[in-house]
Amino acid sequence: MIEPGGSWHQVYQDLQRHGVSMAGGRQFGVGVGGLTLGGGISFFSSMYGWTCDNVLEYEVVLADGSIVMANPTSHKDLYWALRGGCSNFGIVTKFKFMVFEQRELWTCIMNFDSSHSRALHSAYANWGQDLAPTDCKTSSILLWDAHQNSPPTCMVGILNTEPLVLGTHPKVFDQMYEAGPASIMEANMFHGDIAESQIVPGGITRTCFWTTSWMIHPDMYQEVFEIWKHEIKAVAPFMAQQQLQLQTLTLSQLQHMKRNGGNPIGLADEQRTLSLMCLLARWEKPEDDDAVYSTLQLIEDRVNNASKRRGVYHHFKYANYASQFQDPFEGYGEANRQRLLAISKEYDPEEVFQNLANTGHKLTKPFGRYIPTGGHFRSHL
Repeated sequence: MIEPGGSWHQVYQDLQRHGVSMAGGRQFGVGVGGLTLGGGISFFSSMYGWTCDNVLEYEVVLADGSIVMANPTSHKDLYWALRGGCSNFGIVTKFKFMVFEQRELWTCIMNFDSSHSRALHSAYANWGQDLAPTDCKTSSILLWDAHQNSPPTCMVGILNTEPLVLGTHPKVFDQMYEAGPASIMEANMFHGDIAESQIVPGGITRTCFWTTSWMIHPDMYQEVFEIWKHEIKAVAPFMAQQQLQLQTLTLSQLQHMKRNGGNPIGLADEQRTLSLMCLLARWEKPEDDDAVYSTLQLIEDRVNNASKRRGVYHHFKYANYASQFQDPFEGYGEANRQRLLAISKEYDPEEVFQNLANTGHKLTKPFGRYIPTGGHFRSHL
């Protein structure tokens, strides 16, 4: 059993001594509890599913102080709800996870400049649509990074769940290697060491994530990049960092969501690969909040309009990337949302976790979108 207060790096360090690992977080400081309750994408998601779908049992303290064990046979409605329903039902004090044998993994970081964006986005779309489904051992993330007024650069992280001879790579990534000149760093590493290498710099007081998704389309990545690059000019002078993260949700990932009665996220029956966008903004001063939030909302609106124009818009918003102004449960589908509300009412009739626990996304208090409050924001449209 794992307690929720630790980080995934701590978990992996303990597990690797026994030659095993699990489908948990990908960064050093990410906490066990929050990631798991919001879904949880891992390096192993195509092989084993999301983190929430690898939970065998939850120990939960309910609003009345009682303790229950939620699993596929006991309190199975609560078990279903906790697999993506966030902190709306009780305080999870222990998780029981599935583990699997795991030694070293092969990991590679490729760095590109923006002049290769079209070739890179084409290669990434082709990998996600046609090649990723053929090799569940591989995963990838594409990350554009901009600091203040500097031009954006791209880091592509690719991974194979088995070690490789250095200087070689999985064939499914051939097009990414051909996308343009890139600096390349590769290594065979243990899972915990990879998580440790993904440390987010500290020292910045204000951080916000923002997300949306669409059904994969060969032209969307480049258009999303152009929208992001254009709109961040409005806030670039006072931003410490801005990122555009692009990921692929393969059908093999989503099909694991049917395990043990399913989860409320609502993606188990998808027939098309999804693309997931995450915006990250980091800045210093509270007086810049309105400009930053307005810019992120505008980027989401423009991306959603682009995907609707192409007929590939998707309502899913990943809870762990959603801002405080977004409602991830709307994307779970109305039937699942109503079921979550009913389960919340059953286990927390006084709405303690809706009204007194102010962290995380709440079922009864969605924001939906950011409404500007004034300030110096202006669009570059």
